[in-house]
Amino acid sequence: MRKQNHSIPGLKYDSRLINSVIRSRKYKRPNAQKAGIFAAAAIMPGEDSREYQELLIELMDEWKPAGPTLREGVIDLADWIWKRRRLRKFIQTQLIGGMFHPSSPAFNEAWGFMVFTHCLHTEPETCFEKHANKHLRPVKINYLKQKFPRSNYQSTSQWVEAITKEIFSVLIPAVQGERVPEPGQEQMMETLRRWKDDRQVAATILQAVELLDYEFKQSELLEQRIERKTKSLFQLKTMEQMLGQT
Repeated sequence: MRKQNHSIPGLKYDSRLINSVIRSRKYKRPNAQKAGIFAAAAIMPGEDSREYQELLIELMDEWKPAGPTLREGVIDLADWIWKRRRLRKFIQTQLIGGMFHPSSPAFNEAWGFMVFTHCLHTEPETCFEKHANKHLRPVKINYLKQKFPRSNYQSTSQWVEAITKEIFSVLIPAVQGERVPEPGQEQMMETLRRWKDDRQVAATILQAVELLDYEFKQSELLEQRIERKTKSLFQLKTMEQMLGQT
C-alpha cells in the first residue's frame, strides 16, 4: 500500500515516548493505560504487547488525531494491521511446523535423524523412549530396534556408535541421495541449525495449498478493511482540520 502523507501544517505533536502521547493535552483520557488506548487490542499468549504499542505510536504520530473520534479510528486501524501481522505469523508457523513432525508428509526425515542422533549421544539409555517418536517415523524406529538390540552390545558406547554409523552411512543418504559424513557433537549442532532442504519446503507448500488459500482470502479481507479505515481516517482528519480553523 502506498504510504500517504497525512501531516497537517501547523499541527504540533510529540511522540518520543508513549507516556507523552497519553498525557498530552491533545490526548486527554483519564486512566488511559488501564481503560484507554492499549486496551483495544486483544494480545494473544506469546505476542509482545510492546510491538502493538510501537505500532500504535507510529500510527498516532502519522495521523496526529486532535479529538476522540479520529483517535478511536486510529486505534481501529492499528487493530486491523495487528491482525494482518498475526495472520502472517500463523501461516508461517504452520508451514514450518510440518517439517518437524514425523506424521506430516512434509517431515524433513534427514533433520529428524540428525536430532535423534544428538539425543542418542546425550541420553543413550532413554533416547528411544523419550525422543524417538518425536523425531523418527515409526517404521524407522522399528528398523533400528530390530537391527541394533541393546543386548547385542557389551557397552552403551558401542551400541550408540553402531546406530550412529547406520544413520549417517545408510538412512540419511537414503533420504538425501548422498553420503553425509559423521560430524562431531559441535559440528552436528551447527548442521542442525543450518539444515535446509528445498524438497521438503516444496512438499510443505504442496501440503499447505488449503492453508495458503485461506491466507490469501483472509489477507484480502484485511487489506480491504485497512483500506476502508484509512479512507475514513483521512476524511475524519480533514473534518478535524476544518473544525480547528473555525
